[in-house]
Amino acid sequence: MKYIILLLSLCMLVGCNLQTLPPVAPEQSFVATLNIDEPSIQYFDEDGELLTTWALEEYYTGAVLLDEQQLFLYSHALPTAVVYELETGKLIDKWTVDAGTTNALYDAVNAQVILTNEQTNTVRFYALDGTERAQVPVRNYPMAMAMYNNYAYIINYKDTWLSVIDMTTQQVVTEWPIAAYSNGIMIDEKAQEVWVGGHGEGTESNTLVHVYDLQTGKERQIIPAPLMPVNIAMSPTQKAVISHGNNALYFIEDYEVIQKLTVGANPFAVNYWQNQWLVAGYDDQILYFIDDNAITKKVETEKGPFQLIVRD
Repeated sequence: MKYIILLLSLCMLVGCNLQTLPPVAPEQSFVATLNIDEPSIQYFDEDGELLTTWALEEYYTGAVLLDEQQLFLYSHALPTAVVYELETGKLIDKWTVDAGTTNALYDAVNAQVILTNEQTNTVRFYALDGTERAQVPVRNYPMAMAMYNNYAYIINYKDTWLSVIDMTTQQVVTEWPIAAYSNGIMIDEKAQEVWVGGHGEGTESNTLVHVYDLQTGKERQIIPAPLMPVNIAMSPTQKAVISHGNNALYFIEDYEVIQKLTVGANPFAVNYWQNQWLVAGYDDQILYFIDDNAITKKVETEKGPFQLIVRD
């Protein structure tokens, strides 16, 4: 009896309830789908072969890699976030965060994780041990984010402003006017541009991609990409915009749509990895591999692939 009590006490101290998942080899490149209807993460190689599946105990809505060897998971509904080590599959940390988290970025230069929170309308900065460093008030419903040159660019979804934050001082340094209900952001460093898509609200659906000067915020171009262009990615020669309102992937060169490809059912995510485009179809549960602007492979996923995570 004393042994059982001692064992239970030790479990409480060292965390016997920490979940361990299948390992992912540190040298293995992958694309992973974060599936949110039945919570899981599936890891695939560049040929679409399934490497392993993580069955998750909680419904996580987003993820970001930390130094390529750890995976940070958060949920809009949960007041906690977790960190898994990929090589061992072990849950190695659990952070206290407020419910309402909408996005996450890893800032390697300043060794921190940046979270947007729509319930508090703040951008939160955390050290890698989970200690909160700062809360920065922004506009209404911060969500999509991108980083460049020590600045974080924050789309306030239910507002008409983009907030630019210095990631070292954790201060808003400027704001730009943008379209209401904007969503999806990508930075083209070479062209010094910020590309912003949009979802819409109710019967008002966004149909345009806006291109802004990275330094001044001045609008340079407007590109039609109906309906609901919610995610943007780029290759060395093209941009690609996924519009989940009409299941379309638009290929863009020199600010002109050169091709529209019908792909997926209610797709939310697009990425460029290993010289091919990837699209996750949320409703049809398919990961699409695309080369030369044509679908080359379809891989079944578990329910609700919402985000793509890639490691080279």
